[in-house]
Amino acid sequence: MVNRKTAILIGNTEFPKSHEELCPLPASEEDINKLDCMFTDPTLGGAESLRLIDLPHYQISTEINRVFREADRDDQVMLYYSGHAKPDIDQQLYLATVDTDLKLLMTTSICAGNLANLLRGTLCRRISIIFDLYYSSSVTESDLKSVISGFFENLKSSIREGYSLSLIVTYQSVKSESNTSDLVKTIIEGIESGAADANLDGSITTDELSGYVKKEFSINAGKPIVCYHFGSQNSFIFSKSKGQFITEKTIEKIKQRLKNSHDFDKQIILGAESILEKNQSEIEKYHQSAFKLLKEWSEDTVSNKEFLTQWYQYEGTLLPETESPKQSTALRERWDIIRNYRGTMQDLIGPTYILDQNFQFLDWNPMFDELIAKPLGLMRGRHVEDFILELDNKSEVIARSNRIFKQNIYPIVDLEPLILKTKYGKVEFKKIASRIPNDKDINLWSVNLNIVNAENSVLMWRDLRKRIKRDVNWSLYAKAYDQVLLNFDSYNELVCEMVAKVGDAKNVVDLASGTGNNTVELFNRDLNRTVWALEYNQEMLEYMWDKIARLNANAINNVNIVKGDLILSLREFDNDFFDGAIMMNALYAMEDRARCLSEIYRVLKPGSVLVYSSSTKDTDIEHLFMKIRENLNEKGLLDNSMEAIVSGAYDRHLEMLDAILYDSHDDLINYARAAGFTVDKKDIVKGAYEGAVTIVKAKKQKAIIPNDYIRPKNVKNYQEDIISDNALEQQTLNIDKVTNVFISYAHEDKVWCEKLKRYIQPITKDGDIKIWSDHDIEYGDRWRDIIKNKLEESSLALLLISVEFLNSEFIANNELPALLHAANSKGLLIIPIILERCLYNMISFKYPDPVDGPEEFKLSDFQTAGSLTKPLDTLDQPKQNVVFDEIARKIKSLSVQNGNL
Repeated sequence: MVNRKTAILIGNTEFPKSHEELCPLPASEEDINKLDCMFTDPTLGGAESLRLIDLPHYQISTEINRVFREADRDDQVMLYYSGHAKPDIDQQLYLATVDTDLKLLMTTSICAGNLANLLRGTLCRRISIIFDLYYSSSVTESDLKSVISGFFENLKSSIREGYSLSLIVTYQSVKSESNTSDLVKTIIEGIESGAADANLDGSITTDELSGYVKKEFSINAGKPIVCYHFGSQNSFIFSKSKGQFITEKTIEKIKQRLKNSHDFDKQIILGAESILEKNQSEIEKYHQSAFKLLKEWSEDTVSNKEFLTQWYQYEGTLLPETESPKQSTALRERWDIIRNYRGTMQDLIGPTYILDQNFQFLDWNPMFDELIAKPLGLMRGRHVEDFILELDNKSEVIARSNRIFKQNIYPIVDLEPLILKTKYGKVEFKKIASRIPNDKDINLWSVNLNIVNAENSVLMWRDLRKRIKRDVNWSLYAKAYDQVLLNFDSYNELVCEMVAKVGDAKNVVDLASGTGNNTVELFNRDLNRTVWALEYNQEMLEYMWDKIARLNANAINNVNIVKGDLILSLREFDNDFFDGAIMMNALYAMEDRARCLSEIYRVLKPGSVLVYSSSTKDTDIEHLFMKIRENLNEKGLLDNSMEAIVSGAYDRHLEMLDAILYDSHDDLINYARAAGFTVDKKDIVKGAYEGAVTIVKAKKQKAIIPNDYIRPKNVKNYQEDIISDNALEQQTLNIDKVTNVFISYAHEDKVWCEKLKRYIQPITKDGDIKIWSDHDIEYGDRWRDIIKNKLEESSLALLLISVEFLNSEFIANNELPALLHAANSKGLLIIPIILERCLYNMISFKYPDPVDGPEEFKLSDFQTAGSLTKPLDTLDQPKQNVVFDEIARKIKSLSVQNGNL
């Protein structure tokens, strides 16, 4: 069921910085207003609206990011954009905003491709995007259509199975300034008239709206329109249908038909009669779709089967315990229950799952995971209703359940057919549900789904065989894992090194924890620490549990074991839940490493770290096992039995080669950076564990947000949030009410300093930006103290890099170390500006930290303004101004994010 609907409405009427090519679109605001009225109308869209009109690109991006980050799995989000579209030479689609400068397209507009990154991390499973695009004469229609198609493929690759995504795009050439949106007109007409409700069920889905718009728009407007879909489009409800059909006469007619009907269960009859007893305004406001369905049924427009299918979507299934708390079995208690009562459930049989007393998923086996749970995006701890509502024969299943599963009267064994559409076509199951015998008064259920038939059975059984084979290999490997590795010195050194890098974090998650060696080490180093261990292989979990049970008494309370797929299991945790994470030698086995690290980033608190290791393309397994044998032999442990165990472990590696995804050393680092982490070079260890793995320590930076952050105009429901700028590699902003900019330069370069200050002087007139250099020191001032204080107050530092700058002892020994340390510890933003060719990328500086010891920094770690290969002294004045303009915009952007709007 949908919890919340949000409509993000983006409109752009003016493009002052690109007026010659991007003409104004004055009707865009009116289009937004019309859509706003329709989507917020409780009798139609019933959505929350977020109106973003004539705002700069960074504010719009921030708002989009916030909505998708806060959206829950049962929410739905619609994003509408009206404005100019501009593809670049790399076939990337950019959406123009009020601050777009076509000469600086990448940094002054919204890159449509960045939406893919937002969707990769969102929990929301129902997403619709509508682009109402205009293009100038410099863009061809065929080029734009090709770019849009590529954009959708990028979006689709970011969405998991079980999610729905739609994209509706129209585009037209701008011939005058009075263009109005035919697309908006068509959408509103289809919804308000009810004409878009193709199946007359009272709701207009994505599929119905796109079908109506595509047909009507092509006929009436004669302009191109494209529609792309991924996943089920019936789950996204755009709007209710509007119609005057709730009358006393109709109500009485339906009551009479219900009175004479014996087609439905008593519960449905009572529910329908309850709706009909309400007054007309209540029915229209809360039950319009259900009433329309009753009316059509009473007129024999829909069959009994169609009625049941739609009725359950509107009025709920009323399955047992549907209304119980979302987490009827606490997360940390599930493993206790699973371990004690999973004896009748075997992993290596057909699709099987366990339900608790409130019919919520406790666990399932690999075949159910592969065939059903992963494609549908099911989660442990959720009600089985999530699965039932996806069935083709859900109406029969729900009706039967309501008859048989009466409150506290449950059968011992229950059998029934289930039918599900999968990527293998329609699959038919015979369900066998059995109560699990136990000595406590707890109704636990083991449910086995015997596969009766599948349309593409060859492909299905091939994939299931691969999945079972992989799980069996991991289970067999578990038996050899500890016997070999706990006697291998390099392995124990790797565990200690990685755990040490986590630091003193108090709430740590051990990801893909295996047999729990990291978990044990984490707990032993701090007995008051809480450790969460996530692992999906049952054999690994059994070994881990035995280890935890042998630790001191606190371990039982402080170590929590969670079984499940890494990404889906993490989605059970709130944002900013952990203050540390560790993942050892597991990333290479993840199908979607980028999504995995994005999910880890979400659950970590700002300021915390993720430590992970993984093999790379350079890993030599033969060499690693040779070192294992040498080390065991030196200890006198490599007898015949141990040799057999080592050989078995080696064989398991060979069996799993087809499931291993090999990355380069740089790939492993870039996954973390793409997810939002910062990674310093000093926190990377290459060739650890006998040269087999790379270790990465990634940080989730803190964002300091002022209490009096000013709410942008035209934005509803705004929550304070800051996203770091990708162009500067996610450096965190140190925010103050006034943006203080510190210029560091050699006195020989004074002319350059004054030229830069004159160029950016206009943006300082409001007093929200202050530019400071040592040229501002008055005679007699205590200049060292003043420089020190200005450094501490600054939000941003501009470094004018030249030969003289690099040779300056004062800069090298005082200013630069302090600036670079502040960038690392406080989030100071640093922009180097290359004045002349020099040894910029070969120079490093040390900061004498009294606590942590000397810290070494390199200027080349920071992205420069302008080009490294074309310093300012090689450019003519207009090209120098382009660099200065880039700097001024960055300063203004920082000031806006600081709240000085």
